[in-house]
Amino acid sequence: MHFVVVATSADEWIFGNTDHIRQILCHMHGFVYELSITVTNHVLVVMSIELFFYIVKVHLHSKIMSWKVITVIMTVVWVSNETCIIVCVSHM
Repeated sequence: MHFVVVATSADEWIFGNTDHIRQILCHMHGFVYELSITVTNHVLVVMSIELFFYIVKVHLHSKIMSWKVITVIMTVVWVSNETCIIVCVSHM
């Protein structure tokens, strides 16, 4: 977010020595920014679902939720978001 404020106030992307490096850094910043937003949203969704099971379906929560299941769920969230963002950024 801070990079956007600096770049906006300067009227151009100022990070990097050459135009090629500036373009790469600009795309990398966009990738990281979008990835952090989508991962945060999906983690909140996963936490809400987990909380639902913990409150409403207590017997299922104790059967289903383990460290292995949580690790698989979080891995799927990260990999799917990275894949989606890479596809979106590559079509820019």
